[in-house]
Amino acid sequence: VPEEMPPVSALVTSQLQAPLAHVAVLSRNRNTPDMALRGAADLAEVRALEGRIVRLSVGAQEYTLREADRADAEAAWAAARPSHPFRPSSNTRISAIRPVCGCTAEYAGAKAAQLSDLCALGGLGIPPGFVVPFAEYVAHLRRVRSPAQLAAMLQAEPFRADAAERGRQLLALREAIAAAPVDARLVSQVRAQLGRLGSSERFIFRSSTNAEDLPGFNGAGLYESVVVPGDASDEVLADALRRVWASVWLQRAYEEREWFRIEQAAVAMAVLVQPFVANVVANGVAITVNPYDEARPGVFINTQVTGSTVTGAQGNELPEQFLVYTWAEDLEPELLSRSSLTNGAAILSEAEVVALTRQLMRIHTSMAPRNVGTSNAMDVEFLLTRDRRFVFVQARPFNVVYTAGQRWRSP
Repeated sequence: VPEEMPPVSALVTSQLQAPLAHVAVLSRNRNTPDMALRGAADLAEVRALEGRIVRLSVGAQEYTLREADRADAEAAWAAARPSHPFRPSSNTRISAIRPVCGCTAEYAGAKAAQLSDLCALGGLGIPPGFVVPFAEYVAHLRRVRSPAQLAAMLQAEPFRADAAERGRQLLALREAIAAAPVDARLVSQVRAQLGRLGSSERFIFRSSTNAEDLPGFNGAGLYESVVVPGDASDEVLADALRRVWASVWLQRAYEEREWFRIEQAAVAMAVLVQPFVANVVANGVAITVNPYDEARPGVFINTQVTGSTVTGAQGNELPEQFLVYTWAEDLEPELLSRSSLTNGAAILSEAEVVALTRQLMRIHTSMAPRNVGTSNAMDVEFLLTRDRRFVFVQARPFNVVYTAGQRWRSP
């Protein structure tokens, strides 16, 4: 599965996929079909339609593929794409660095704010950290491009019409952001905050924008994170800030926002800084509803060993997969697959799956209802440490769309 892919009408892979890889999550968010079908490229019915416009419909265990005309295609593309522009909001008056627990999305971005929500639940493993707010990104960007200059670039016809030219100009903007000096006052404040977090071999600088992790726009994998050593110099700290800020203007991020009609100049980047979680033996993603059957409440858990990632599998790598049914007091874990990297050995014990599910149910109960109408679940990323603790590093809204055979059926 590709690590990243700009908006396309559909994705079919000839090898199995990690079900919750970033590209799969983006496809769900784009409302575009995403299917794994062994040997797809060699099937006669596929080869017969090469070079033609087709309609692909993907169900739970079946698909249909037929020729279509341009009018059908235009209507389908228009229906998949939002019809109205969206301007993300930001508060750039708050410039002080704040702890992640207690922060709000208005100045810290959705990723940090949703981690703050997890903090408020209590009893969950959450890495400590702090947030460099939107105001610092906006001030740094203005040293490189004035609002008028940025608007002129975004509106110019060569930029809008030619993807290659757009890529060149976005690269130039990122390089300018990466080259501009960072305010020494800010670097000093970041160093002081790192000292308050205590000793750590590494720290991670993470994106937290006003254009990701939103109901209706998850933005999975669009922006960059940067890991720095615990004894990083001032220049390394400054470079980490610049690299995260510059990732606003990665072409993959621009193209995804453009598809969703997000106002580009209004995007703002906060930086979430946390100790890099040590002694991790596995990473995982969970969806807090059953994505296969609306009538059978459950959670879907994917876990992979360290050294590979559950959100970007390569080749035929598959994670360990559990579907845990939650309608009864006694949870019912169903093993769907073992990891393809463990020679059949379990990553999580059944007791750990049950314990994780109870924590996921708390997250769902607290956070999912606020997004009714745009999403029906939470997409939760977690780590498992060597001493068998779960550490939650992300929770964002997710919408499961059920096909006809998966929907609730009345008696």
